[in-house]
Amino acid sequence: MAHYMDTSLHYFRTSGEEPRAVGSLELGSFAHDTTLDPIGNRLAVVHDVARKVTLLSLHRPAAGEALEDPTVI
Repeated sequence: MAHYMDTSLHYFRTSGEEPRAVGSLELGSFAHDTTLDPIGNRLAVVHDVARKVTLLSLHRPAAGEALEDPTVI
């Protein structure tokens, strides 16, 4: 989850009954929008004020497998 009033990307585990926060990644500027490529496991975060896009590589773990932090590419 990225929010326009927060400079961090927060990520959650959704394989259980309730989503649970598992980490965050500082992006350096506020997020304006996001888009997900579920086939390529990429997340693009648009920073309107900074006029930049952060592209992240995502890991999609199986149930019970450890969640890895997103990687900025």
